[in-house]
Amino acid sequence: MRAVLALESVSKVYRHGDGSVAALDHVSLEVAPGDFVVITGRSGSGKTTLLAVSGGLTRPDAGRVRVDGVDLWSLTDDRRTALRAEKLGFVFQFASLVPTLTVLENVLLPTAFLPARRTIGARARALELLERVGLSDKVGSYPWQLSGGQQKRVAVARALLGRPALLLADEPTGDLDEETEADIVDLFRTCNAAGTAVLMVTHNTQLAAQATRHLRMSRGRLHEAGDAEARSRPA
Repeated sequence: MRAVLALESVSKVYRHGDGSVAALDHVSLEVAPGDFVVITGRSGSGKTTLLAVSGGLTRPDAGRVRVDGVDLWSLTDDRRTALRAEKLGFVFQFASLVPTLTVLENVLLPTAFLPARRTIGARARALELLERVGLSDKVGSYPWQLSGGQQKRVAVARALLGRPALLLADEPTGDLDEETEADIVDLFRTCNAAGTAVLMVTHNTQLAAQATRHLRMSRGRLHEAGDAEARSRPA
């Protein structure tokens, strides 16, 4: 079965002044259809960079990134954008909603980048997702009228609108109460059971219990959770 995401010895170095930081250090990872992968690690360990590179938002300095068998950085900007829209869903650490659009319009925003065949029934799907995240009474509200947690729930609904092959989630429950966190994770699991692979990075080690695979990131490197090398190296 072809991996929906494959990273092959990917590195990314950020340079500042006379120094540099290796955010990703020869990282290799495969995520197959049906996988639910959770990566934990401290701030600064490289988790967010890993997601940005996986989603074609940040170009790696070395290595290869494939989504559904396609090398992301062999594509033009337009084709890469189209591939992201069709194959990937993103939940960023911050909600990143468009302030001039209503909640419903924000959830429907990905339809601007999807092929016409993928937009059939999009409004009904958006309303269903907003009900699932507890915001059916906020469809006409604007982001500034919502709490931070409500904005994050809108972002989750937006990410799932197109039934992506892969969901990339960066601290998706970071500012949610426990009950809402459980609802969001349950929604992820439902989508995962329906075929969407999930790659989630988080500080919350309890969320790893939901995973089919739990990895730990430290100093730009990935390890199986519980790996002796990962435990012995300071994060």
